[in-house]
Amino acid sequence: MRPLMIALAFLVFWGSAAYALDWSIYSSTPSMLQPPLEFHQIEITTTDSVKIGAWFLPPEDTMGNVAPDRRPAVLLLPAEGTTLPDQLPLIAGLVHRGFAVMAVENRGHGVSQAFSVQPGVAVYPEYRVDAASALDILWRRPEVDTTKVAVYGESQGAVIAMALAGRRPEVRAVVAVGLLRDWKSYYASMKKLHPEKQVYLPKTWEKRDDPDKVIHRFNGSIFFVTGEMDLETPAWMARELYGKYPRPKEFWIAPNAGHLGADSPARTLGEPYYDRITEFLNRELNKPPHRGWPYS
Repeated sequence: MRPLMIALAFLVFWGSAAYALDWSIYSSTPSMLQPPLEFHQIEITTTDSVKIGAWFLPPEDTMGNVAPDRRPAVLLLPAEGTTLPDQLPLIAGLVHRGFAVMAVENRGHGVSQAFSVQPGVAVYPEYRVDAASALDILWRRPEVDTTKVAVYGESQGAVIAMALAGRRPEVRAVVAVGLLRDWKSYYASMKKLHPEKQVYLPKTWEKRDDPDKVIHRFNGSIFFVTGEMDLETPAWMARELYGKYPRPKEFWIAPNAGHLGADSPARTLGEPYYDRITEFLNRELNKPPHRGWPYS
């Protein structure tokens, strides 16, 4: 049995090591923006030996040059079905405002290593592993002020952002856009909108990672953002979480915005949205670390 287990472990390791990410599939990158942004393509091997793709972008100063000093950083997590180029407008908005950005793709999407994604699964716990592995890389970047690290996520990405923050005390702030309150109310909302679809969680998902559980563990700041026209995660969901969260927080209903894609708050509002997000991040990350922050 032992030789068999060693052989299987070797095959898993070798499969990951041999997998090369094909960056040529992307015709849109930060260097093609106007003005172009400096960026680094990063192949991250996760703690469970899966290769995922990420872009790291150093922060800019007020003159539009790469900042020479350490700056606050944002780990940008994807919404369901999105890839790195989908995040370009938000990436640029954050970098231009002085933030280092690590944008990551989930396994099974874009350039990242293949992963079986089943129809109807709301979120996979493996995406938290992807996010945690990206946070490890971001933490070690010399451009990053590690006392000022935040996580941003929309929809599925917001759930993972909260799950990550609940387990990783180095996260100082979370921007959660289109966040569900709990799975029961989310299922009811989706059944009303899409009665033909079945939405469910895999058995490996841990309840401790649910947003309504994380708010009792996380000690940092949370910005709850929801679209005025969002029917999947209506404003009352984020408002209830906001009301229960006992630490620094903000709640905003983005006008005329929906849930995802072209209707998302970021796409609907553009520059004013980036201003509002970075105003929150600058205010909260420039405060002294919250009580219990272990890296003082």
